[in-house]
Amino acid sequence: MDLVRFGVRLRQARVAMEMSQADCAALAGMPAPTLSALEHGKQDCSASRLCDLAEVLGVSADSLLGLRTVRPDRATAGRGARRKRS
Repeated sequence: MDLVRFGVRLRQARVAMEMSQADCAALAGMPAPTLSALEHGKQDCSASRLCDLAEVLGVSADSLLGLRTVRPDRATAGRGARRKRS
């Protein structure tokens, strides 16, 4: 995975949702500096974080990975993003 391109798509999806890094990170259950590192291509994204971010942003994981076009869905964004992990 090209981390820089992933970061660009992640930021585009967040901005399209008019969401701050702090708000997006909080909803996805991660520190804001981690989201910043992801957006700048300085950190790899785990599968679980990828799923959390996709859910918060209302896009598919495929779109964040560059396999589909990013189209945020405001109606479903953020639903269940803070689910408990076992």
